Amino acid sequence: MKKSFIILLSLFLVSFFCASAFSASSKDYYDYGKKLMDKGDYKNALKYFSAAAKGDPKNPEYYNAIGDCFEATGNTAAAKKYHDYADKLSGGKTTDGQKGNEVKMEVIIFSGGMSSSGGDAFVPVFAASYERYLGPKLSISGSIGYVYGGSQSAGVSGDEITLSGGGFMVQGKLNWHLDEIKKGLFAGPNLAFMPISYQYKETTTDYYYGTATTTTYNLGDTLIMGGVQVGYTYKLNDQFNLTGFCCLDLASESLSGDAGFGNMKASSIGFLQFYGISGGMMF
Repeated sequence: MKKSFIILLSLFLVSFFCASAFSASSKDYYDYGKKLMDKGDYKNALKYFSAAAKGDPKNPEYYNAIGDCFEATGNTAAAKKYHDYADKLSGGKTTDGQKGNEVKMEVIIFSGGMSSSGGDAFVPVFAASYERYLGPKLSISGSIGYVYGGSQSAGVSGDEITLSGGGFMVQGKLNWHLDEIKKGLFAGPNLAFMPISYQYKETTTDYYYGTATTTTYNLGDTLIMGGVQVGYTYKLNDQFNLTGFCCLDLASESLSGDAGFGNMKASSIGFLQFYGISGGMMF
């Protein structure tokens, strides 16, 4: 009897330690599921992601992976169900469990006609921005950038006129995402402030005496803008994406010049549209 008890106890201990040694964590299931998914084996990847979610039911990353599997196989209804549940679990985080931060590099082109500027203008802006995700469908972002006012020269009746300038832009945006927070369509209001300084040089040549005289004037152009933005984000992978957007803003413009222009001051209100593209990294 004693011998039988020792044998049974030994078998139990061996079974227990073997089970412990070969048991996998939810993270192990998830990591192996990712490998299968990268190979295109979505059916088996789904099994491992489901096992990961069963072992850790509060981790939105695992439900998001299940949704990605369904999306890859064309089952968009099931994909949306799991992605939405992952959003619900993650709160202010993104659906893959990241903290909801994104840094971007932007190139923006402003175009439009303001009455005091005398016609259409195309002004590029090179900006850096930070976006913070507030919830499953809402984010807020801020940008600061350099405004390249350009450099243009023209010859008029032997004289030469040169206009060059630059400034900066600060912008804030509130974005409502129609699809997932890190891909698809989004829209929302935006506000921007853009002061630009221009230098106007006029060179007059006296051909009789063979001399040239250059007169320099300084101009300031300040824009305050507010309007609506619409855009689309394309997800490259879990960390990187590309975004394209366009805005239509109502702008207030104030233009002022130095004594060369008789202390000129002018203001106007009009519409400006601008277009942009940005590349972002989430963390």
